[in-house]
Amino acid sequence: MTTPARPLRVLFKGAAMYILVNIVYALINPAVTLSVYNSAFAGRSRFPFAGQNISYSVMIDDVDAMLASHRVSAKKEADEFRIVAIGDSSVWQEGVAAPDTFLEYLNAQNIKCGEKRAVFYNLGYPHPSVVKDLVIMREALKAEPDLIVWFVTLNTILPRRVNPFIDANRSQTLAILDAYELSLAGEDELRAERQGLWNKSLIGKRSLLARWIKLQALGLIWQATELDYHDDGAQDLPPENDLSDTISFMGMQPDTTISETLLLHAVQAGHTLAGETHILLVNEPIFIANGENSEIRYNKSYPRWAYDQYRAALADEARMNEWDYLDLWDAVPARYFSTILHLTEDGGWLAADALRPTISELYCQ
Repeated sequence: MTTPARPLRVLFKGAAMYILVNIVYALINPAVTLSVYNSAFAGRSRFPFAGQNISYSVMIDDVDAMLASHRVSAKKEADEFRIVAIGDSSVWQEGVAAPDTFLEYLNAQNIKCGEKRAVFYNLGYPHPSVVKDLVIMREALKAEPDLIVWFVTLNTILPRRVNPFIDANRSQTLAILDAYELSLAGEDELRAERQGLWNKSLIGKRSLLARWIKLQALGLIWQATELDYHDDGAQDLPPENDLSDTISFMGMQPDTTISETLLLHAVQAGHTLAGETHILLVNEPIFIANGENSEIRYNKSYPRWAYDQYRAALADEARMNEWDYLDLWDAVPARYFSTILHLTEDGGWLAADALRPTISELYCQ
């Protein structure tokens, strides 16, 4: 005898199962570390990052998912001297194809560190923030790097507000802030945010999971083309060479002592966090204008008085704490910049050539 169909009963069971799965997932709250990269497909050479309407790119700001897709998560070879570079979009190198970044240029040099091969990994991620860098550094240490090259600039070490990356990595950020007694503008809201079962469920994480699925699907395109970014031409224009006569910097005037504003203690926290892993702190190159009002401003973002104070303060801090420090602020001529901070492909190679001797001398003898 055929049992009559009971649609309402089926619907009820399906809904109950869906709710149960969501509750179980929220209770477990797994990190998004499963990835087809470094297994079915090659690991990515830089973190996924995308603008709008880019079919073969995706915006992922969850640090676990980012690292799982990156080749730094692959097993470290016995003859490998592993070097990770951390910083902002100038390290990620917006506008430059992944195979042509300055770190891939260094990999092509086959640099030897004693009996080992120097292998560079690009862990730069757009948006300058020392706290963001510390979150990435903390997780990257699990990949057992031998050296961390930490690129900073004035905007990196200034106090910043909570941004999408910080919000997406709330627990890791708060762990950093608490461990090293750091603060962040908007921190109270970050701490007050309740991560209930809803936020941790499949429904609550649907945006992240949808982007994670797209990232896995893009593995085939990455394997075939190494395409991970589309330059829409917005950065093809050279930086402004004629500047305004404004001397203020983020509301501060020349009589301000910049060192009192800088989060230099956060740079110290990075050295403490790294433990026995070497850190080379690098002041990254900037565009230096020579047009109108260039005698009072280096570029659109930095008046000379503010940037000069920053350089002096960072150098003094490095000297006092005996940090390995390299200042490359003027190492690349202006014609090799696509923005005030972003280098062209050739500009990146010039920066790499300026960086390489210090790495070889300090760590590869």
